Amino acid sequence: MSQTTAVTEKLGNIFGSAFKDPQAAQRAVPVRSAGPFTPPDNPSHSFTEAHARLLVAWVWAGVSKNLMLTGPTGSGKSSMVEVFAARTGWPLFRVACHGRMEFQELVGAWRMASVPGGGQEWKWADGPLLAAMKVGGILLLDEGNFLHPAVVGGLNTILDGAPLLVPETGEMVQPHQDFRVAFTANAVAHDMDAANYRGIQRQSIALLDRFLVGTVDYLSPMEESKILHAKCKHLAGPFIQLLVEVAGDVREAFKQGEMTTTISTRGLIRWGKMLLANGRSLADASARGATEEVLACLNGALHAAVTARSPEAEREAIEKIVSARYAPVK
Repeated sequence: MSQTTAVTEKLGNIFGSAFKDPQAAQRAVPVRSAGPFTPPDNPSHSFTEAHARLLVAWVWAGVSKNLMLTGPTGSGKSSMVEVFAARTGWPLFRVACHGRMEFQELVGAWRMASVPGGGQEWKWADGPLLAAMKVGGILLLDEGNFLHPAVVGGLNTILDGAPLLVPETGEMVQPHQDFRVAFTANAVAHDMDAANYRGIQRQSIALLDRFLVGTVDYLSPMEESKILHAKCKHLAGPFIQLLVEVAGDVREAFKQGEMTTTISTRGLIRWGKMLLANGRSLADASARGATEEVLACLNGALHAAVTARSPEAEREAIEKIVSARYAPVK
């Protein structure tokens, strides 16, 4: 840990109740002082013990400075890194990856900038990779396996801890010892799951071998219920249970390759908030036992929150799931 470290923090304060062993939770680790690139915290985020131990290995145990998180879309891979950075003060540089991205976009570019006294001139602007290397931040490559392998290949020496020469400026950038790389991926095995992720590129074994790897799945029904109760406080318990059950059914169909639509925790919260926005209609219809009106409220809110972008056949299939799950609530 570098001289940028100002304080220590107990693991229990970073990861909440993740550690079952009280001694582990009381262990103090060096953290960073929050700065302009430190993201905001999400107090409702919870870590599993497996994920907490993985992050400890990544940052403090010296196992690897490169972390790959795999799992279905919307399972919270990027959020995990963001919350970790927030609670440890780490600067975070998040990159939304896509198939047309070039390595140079990560490094930087010459840009026209204003100068004192008026006028403009060309100035070099560091990209997220250089910025993270210099300040000892986390470079988060969000959905990194959408990158073309040739672009990812440019990162191989960086992942090995080597410096980076910037040809445009002649600068040799040495990686700060706190510099870390996080890479999220939806289907690294490129097997049957990859059918749900158009544009995913097959990554090389050489790349994968440079990472500490963890899997992030959707939250448990109990965990998501707690979050919905916190985020949608006035939504009745039976409806929260229904939302969580529908999300579980849709996710299972997604994992089995039966549909391309899934429901993330973010989408679930949006659905709950949309229902609250029309709360009186939902509550009145429910009190009167007007099943069709209740289903119209549920599906209308779901459409706005999640399924508007889904194929029509999938929207109809999901509405059938909602109808089937609503029966016990009547």
